[in-house]
Amino acid sequence: MSNKNLQHQKLTATNGAHQSGPTFVYYNAVIRRVNRILEREGQVIRRCRDGNRYQAVLGEHYIVDLKTDKVLKANVNLRVYAVKYRVLKDWEGFPI
Repeated sequence: MSNKNLQHQKLTATNGAHQSGPTFVYYNAVIRRVNRILEREGQVIRRCRDGNRYQAVLGEHYIVDLKTDKVLKANVNLRVYAVKYRVLKDWEGFPI
């Protein structure tokens, strides 16, 4: 097989990869994408660390106002915000 044919096969395999199934996006990447949109409104989504004493009140994710540094919403579902703001492409999946 010539070198040119081999390069074409590699390009074809990588370009068509997303058509066979979803490509999963990293958890932190989804948070960053949602935060880019929320920052326009002066808000940010944060994650409560495991074992934190406030985790029972805040839940895993919560929204904070950047100006006042107050919690605006607790027990936020990250998947709902990812869908609401359309931060995932059609071929991207979110495993959480």
